Amino acid sequence: PFLGRRLELRLAAVLYLLGSLFQMASGTSYLARSHTWGWPALLTGRTLLGMGIGWVMHAAPQYMAEMAPPTIRGAIVSAKETIIVLGIVFGYAVGDFVSSSSTTMSESRYNNGDDESFLPNQWTVLYQVSFLLSLPMLVLTFWVPRSVRWLLTQEQTLRYHGNDDRYVDEIKANALRQEAKESLQFLYVDDVTDELNQLSQQVATNHLVQLQRQQQQHVSNHQHHGD
Repeated sequence: PFLGRRLELRLAAVLYLLGSLFQMASGTSYLARSHTWGWPALLTGRTLLGMGIGWVMHAAPQYMAEMAPPTIRGAIVSAKETIIVLGIVFGYAVGDFVSSSSTTMSESRYNNGDDESFLPNQWTVLYQVSFLLSLPMLVLTFWVPRSVRWLLTQEQTLRYHGNDDRYVDEIKANALRQEAKESLQFLYVDDVTDELNQLSQQVATNHLVQLQRQQQQHVSNHQHHGD
């Protein structure tokens, strides 16, 4: 919760880039022939890429659900699954193209008398494509606003559980609310005051419900230990 959806997506993009770089490096002429660095580089890249997928699979649907208008929220979140499937198909298509072109090039070099006709690092083209696709994702995280619901939740948390003096907390809370308004304005052309007030009321109500549940849980635990 303290990171925010946009920062999660940014971290995921960075992990994508690093993971792709490590996997690309594992197929270079030097590392591919090295038992010391080739496999560790590949496994490190796979691990980083997997961590990036974990981040984005958590942050992306949250961000879409918190930013999308209620009338199309379900459709947008559901469309994510369609995009994932299309991405899998695209990945298979790229892999098939790389495999076919690598075989063709190897046969051509073999026919020309080249003893080293096999192209050992041709498979890294897959990771080069993933690296290129990660770049716009990273750039766009500096353009899209932070989630309006997350900002309003942070505002409520600050107003109820501020760590600084009340004057400083009020300034920070007002700044978060203004950023939430700008975030909501990113989606709407008209004035968003009514939508912001309505959304803020929903967030405040949810926050109070969570506080009541925590208090009830605390009382229940205290009674249990007392017994």
